Order: sequence, then C-alpha cells, then structure tokens
Amino acid sequence: VTLWNNEGLLIGLVPLVLERWRSFGRLLFMGTGLTDYLDILAREGWENRVAETGTQVLKQLECWQVADLQRLRPEAAAWDLLQRWEGLRIRVPQAGCPIIDVKPWDELVADLSKNHRSTIRRTLRRADKDGVRRELVKPEDAKRAARRWVALHREAWQGREILPEHSTQRWASFAETVASRMITTRGLGEISEFWLEGEAIVSTFWLYGCDSVGYYLHGASQKAMQRYQISSLLMWDGITLALERHST
Repeated sequence: VTLWNNEGLLIGLVPLVLERWRSFGRLLFMGTGLTDYLDILAREGWENRVAETGTQVLKQLECWQVADLQRLRPEAAAWDLLQRWEGLRIRVPQAGCPIIDVKPWDELVADLSKNHRSTIRRTLRRADKDGVRRELVKPEDAKRAARRWVALHREAWQGREILPEHSTQRWASFAETVASRMITTRGLGEISEFWLEGEAIVSTFWLYGCDSVGYYLHGASQKAMQRYQISSLLMWDGITLALERHST
C-alpha cells in the first residue's frame, strides 16, 4: 500500500502480502520469517498521518481475517497501527534481544547475583590461568578467520540440532564472504578469537552499529565448551570490545 500527500509526495509504504488458506486470509509483512525486523515505512514528519491512513486502509480491505505483523522492534512505526485499531488485538512476544548499557566490567558484574557473579569470575580466572588469550582478527586474516569461525560454529553444535541451513556449503560460503567483506571493506564488523596453545577455541562475529556492538554468532570447540562457560567469555568479550570502541 502506497500513501501519498496532496502534492504527490510519497509519504508511506505498507508492504503486505496476503496468505490464503481456503477462505481464511492472513496479512503478513513482506519478508516475514527468519529476519531481523519488519515495519511500515514513513517519511519523517508524516508518521502519524501514515499510521492513521494505514489503519483506514486495513479496515477497507475485505480479503483478510488476521493481520499478523511480526518482528516489530520497540520503536517500530507499526505499533501506531495497533494502538489505533478499534477491533480485537493482541501483542505476543516473539524473540528476545537483550540490550545492555556498557559499563566497566567490574561494575557490570557487581549488579549480578552472588552465584552468577561467582560463576563468571571463576570462568575468567580459569581461562587466564590456562593462558587463553583474546585476539581481534586483522583485516588481512579475515577470510581465514571467517572459515575458522564457521568451522567452530558447526563443532559447537555437534550432537545437537543445528539449523539445517547452517550445515550447508551455501551458508558457509555466504557467512565467510559476508564476514570477510564487512571486516576488510566496510569496517562494519569484527571477528574476535580466543586462542589456547596455538589453536582458536572460540570465535565470535560482532556487528557494529552507530553506537553499539551487536552479537551475531559464535563458535567454540568441544574442548572449550567442556572447560569454560562460553556465555561468560562472550559477555566479557562483547563488553571489552564495546569499551574499546567507546560504544554505549
């Protein structure tokens, strides 16, 4: 659905598809599925008008029984449609993505429960005692590091149900290409690795926003998973990286 003002300026897009099952129609955002987030698009300054008109358009369409608008972020413009809707409506949590304010590590850990704090510190002490070292991959090593990252991700899921796509050569080629290009060409990401006795045992691909560091995917050797609490290493790694980049 395209929305225009009286002067012919495009002010909004509501990208929908209709899924039919017999006589039942379900409206979905284009791209619904395993994706980051979906939304309507509104030109700056026209958000309220787009939400108001978009709601009226939905009421006029007679081809659907349920509008299933998924993957909305808290700041999504589509929430205005929900607030304006006068009929039956429901909000269901779909996927969690915790956001952490960056603080010095000791200050951040101090906010945790005693048991949790003890577990994290024990993991970091053990890694330090073993001689584990953290390294950020240099651009010239990005392609090789991306291969190590994919291999460790698959090793971490040995014996468990990995996403089927992640076991294909297609995904491996895609992940390795994207990671290496984002590191070397765009500076939009980074691979960090934990090394022990000349071997990478944990590898994580981080994504950079304007003022944020985002976790994408990690891999770890079976030996590392048995020896360390990997989530503690990842948390320390991400906070350290954010502090180094002065991200909030």
